[in-house]
Amino acid sequence: MILSTSFVKYHRAGRQQGFSLIEMAIVLVILGALLGGLMVPLSSQREVSQRQAAERQLQEIRNALIGFAQANNRLPCPAQLGLGIEASALGNCTFPNGFVPFRDLGLQGTVINQNLVDAWQQPIRYRLTGVSGPNPPATTWVYAKAPIPLAPALLNRPDFEICTTSVGASLTACSGPVTRVAPNIAAVIIATGENHGSADEAENTDADRVFVMHSVDSSFDDILVWISQPTITYEISRAGGL
Repeated sequence: MILSTSFVKYHRAGRQQGFSLIEMAIVLVILGALLGGLMVPLSSQREVSQRQAAERQLQEIRNALIGFAQANNRLPCPAQLGLGIEASALGNCTFPNGFVPFRDLGLQGTVINQNLVDAWQQPIRYRLTGVSGPNPPATTWVYAKAPIPLAPALLNRPDFEICTTSVGASLTACSGPVTRVAPNIAAVIIATGENHGSADEAENTDADRVFVMHSVDSSFDDILVWISQPTITYEISRAGGL
């Protein structure tokens, strides 16, 4: 049987229109490389977006704490995990290593298991000067119309410190002026990020008066916002509380 010339040409052309396995493999490798290159920027953009959202949220909490102090001549006590309200008894703070009392502050946001959480869905921590260790002092650190801070001064003095590196669980101060970001801190608000568990991050969740803040790296992504003694003094006096 003799095939026509036109049929042979059509048959050959049809075979040439397809891709070989080698060509398909090369295409898949190229696509994989392109997609892999896109994943890193997308992941970085998501991380930047989360950090920006967390920073805005901590600033809102800071503003609410200052507003509370202006209205009450004191900062609120930290909340116990899962309650969202001040943990206090007879005017004394009872939960030293606490969380944001978002219900008392009237804050909105994502709430999981009755905790106000950050962009990583971690409970936002809140520490107040004079409420530390296993046995909180007999008086809450407050501002009154009398001289500040309220006696006994040693127990209520704003003495939190923000350092650039961990100083160890046994120490209670920055290693020197060079590593001290800020002294005389009255309150600290902390977003713990993804919790890498480094020594620097552990410093922000223990019960001592030292906290750490520095640039993000492979083992640290905490975000801290604080209120200093001069700031809270000024804000309360401006509101007529002093």
